Amino acid sequence: DGASGFNKQAYVKALKDDDLELVHMELRDTQTRVSSDGQMAWTKYRGLFKTISHNQTSNVETAETLTFKREGGQWKITRAHVSIKTLNP
Repeated sequence: DGASGFNKQAYVKALKDDDLELVHMELRDTQTRVSSDGQMAWTKYRGLFKTISHNQTSNVETAETLTFKREGGQWKITRAHVSIKTLNP
């Protein structure tokens, strides 16, 4: 599906190198579950985003999942996946 993977440093660099401006964001169909022992959780949702980058407007819909692990009383993201579909402007 053309998927890309980044470690933390590469991901931060990619974000810093881009001039992406978020114009609108909407999250829908959010579902979150927590494991019976309370140590793991996962959520899934759809996102609608309107952005501008390099003077080009973009409208995309996403399907996203996040996996969390509880460490020291805090939730930390251990895995994130995003599928992106470009919408007509």
